[in-house]
Amino acid sequence: MNGKDFRSKSYIALKEARESLYWIELLHRNNYLDDKQYTSIHGDCEELVKILVARCKKLDQELLGPKNNSDFSLPTSFSPKTSDFA
Repeated sequence: MNGKDFRSKSYIALKEARESLYWIELLHRNNYLDDKQYTSIHGDCEELVKILVARCKKLDQELLGPKNNSDFSLPTSFSPKTSDFA
């Protein structure tokens, strides 16, 4: 797999991890996950998102140069809307 393919797969993984946060929050709001389960799973997923964001930023710098990824950042609080996944 070349660098561009790995970058593409990394961004797909990031998108999927962010979508997982949405579903975890939805399950918690609808009482399918109790507070303890939610805290554990949500924390793990947020950590995964942070790792993937760092990896994607690094790949962008390596493949595209530092000036091409300046507007990519991790939101402090991820609250997706249903329309984000339509």
